[in-house]
Amino acid sequence: MRANELLLWLSARREGSWQQFRAVVEELHSSENDSDLNGDSQTGDNEFPLHQQLRLNLECAAHTEFFEHDSKYVWRIAPPVLAAHPATDGFRAVLCGARSPALRERVLSAGQKCDCETLIRWDVPEVIRLAASNIDALSDAAAQAHVYFQPDASLAILSHIRPCNPPTRRSEQSVFPTGEGWRIREFDTGTLRWRASDRQRAQAVRAGVLEFSLYDDWRYFLRWSGGTFKLSRAVALYA
Repeated sequence: MRANELLLWLSARREGSWQQFRAVVEELHSSENDSDLNGDSQTGDNEFPLHQQLRLNLECAAHTEFFEHDSKYVWRIAPPVLAAHPATDGFRAVLCGARSPALRERVLSAGQKCDCETLIRWDVPEVIRLAASNIDALSDAAAQAHVYFQPDASLAILSHIRPCNPPTRRSEQSVFPTGEGWRIREFDTGTLRWRASDRQRAQAVRAGVLEFSLYDDWRYFLRWSGGTFKLSRAVALYA
């Protein structure tokens, strides 16, 4: 999968629908030359199809946001930023958000005064990382490249996360989706992996996380003290 080309396309479009995102993933992936660094065919991992895995990778790398708006699933590109955090030998910063060839070159040029490196993987856009003993050097590099600078990005992100608490008796309960065709999996806290399950087992679980998937519809439920609560994947697993 040409993840760099995908990020450039997203940056040019700025925002769009889930259908558009999936269509461009399939179009880029259909290329005959689309293979990983070892020459193997590129497909998604065992847990998610390729377009879902790329969505997660883009979100984890802070390039793109996916969310619901007016009952539709949409995306938007994040602004370009050097996100910094403390390290054992000083400070490090990673280029996140929208990208163009010109912006990439500006960051690499500005990073020459720092310890600059690029990392290549097939399933994520090129990682551009800067390191310096003084955070002012990273801030100066961001200013020279004309991108935003976020010091201590990890703490900034955590400060905006809503409290993540398990459900209480007052929390509104949910029901599992009905109908045929749903794939059901349960999260194993011992191996930290998903295992196949069924509806009867899901209803009997007293405490655990269940995943229901049907085509592009993914739903997550936390079973807590015998109750069923529909939550986001991250919140359910955390609880």
